Amino acid sequence: MEATQEKTLQHETTETIETEQAITPFAELDDNVKLALACASEKKAFDMIALDLREIASFTEFFIICSGANQRQVQAISDEINEQLKKQLKSKAILHRQNGELGETIYDEIVLAATTLSTEKTGALIVIQRNVGLRNFIDAGVQLDAKISYDLLVTIFNPATPLHDGAVIIHNERLAAASVFLPLTKNPGISRELGTRHRAAIGITEGTDAVSVIVSEETGLISFVENGTLLRNLDTPTLRNLLLEAMNLPVIETKREPTKTMKEPETEITVG
Repeated sequence: MEATQEKTLQHETTETIETEQAITPFAELDDNVKLALACASEKKAFDMIALDLREIASFTEFFIICSGANQRQVQAISDEINEQLKKQLKSKAILHRQNGELGETIYDEIVLAATTLSTEKTGALIVIQRNVGLRNFIDAGVQLDAKISYDLLVTIFNPATPLHDGAVIIHNERLAAASVFLPLTKNPGISRELGTRHRAAIGITEGTDAVSVIVSEETGLISFVENGTLLRNLDTPTLRNLLLEAMNLPVIETKREPTKTMKEPETEITVG
């Protein structure tokens, strides 16, 4: 009997020690936990404790315990914490997408899709709206409002699909519309070698501040257009940098070597 009581007491003591060791100093807490504690404090919570469970639990990293004067106050504390955490997580998600490595931003999805389409010599025209609205063009196309992904872009421009003809327009990091027909440039100085796809890509950037990415179906070459200026025969890293710079996002070197576009002579004759 005494042995059993001693064993039980030893077990309870061990659990108490482990719990006490899990309490982390405020300076070392995760930002989300600090925010939660600040929200609780603002709502007049008391007896606040943050437990670090990363070493002893798999279902969560931190656990916060606090008290309130009554049920209404406890609910207000919980609601405030949830609301503020949602805002912070959303902000971090946006920052992560903008500053991520290859494959972590919507612009990397565009670059990877353009690279694949280039390899397959599949024509494509991707227009990215900036400050000047493109609503008239979006309304005239097939409206999608879809999450941008490599798979979706490659599928849309597949010649076997009904949406491959025309451009896609990206607005607010969403694929707003496909099969969009754009005005052609009227610049007399544009080379006669350039076909309809390239002329449309240039035309939309002359009348708006949008930027365009083009893949030639004749040669597979990738081009980029901004303010009516056409840059041709781009490799993958160069296209990525141009897109990020155009969108005022930091250009961060990637850790893995991306697939490069096929090498071709500078001269290009495009029909579509």
